[in-house]
Amino acid sequence: MRPLMLHGHERAITQIKYNREGDLLFSCSKDPTPNVWYSINGERLGSFDGHNGTVWCIDVNCGTPPKLSPELQMLNVDFGILRLVHV
Repeated sequence: MRPLMLHGHERAITQIKYNREGDLLFSCSKDPTPNVWYSINGERLGSFDGHNGTVWCIDVNCGTPPKLSPELQMLNVDFGILRLVHV
């Protein structure tokens, strides 16, 4: 396995997570744009707009309803839909 250099954030990375299958890598940083990458080659699949500041953490959800915050932004990666959820 060779290391990958991922270029896409303007500020320091705050967290990185893989999806369950391991083919996607999600990253967030002190800039307002989380990114998703193909883990095999480091190609950026896309970025998620909608935040106004630092994104401290990111998680990959496989169907469990969120219960961590009274307000969450959720993105459906399959369809590219961002929605604000009030729990």
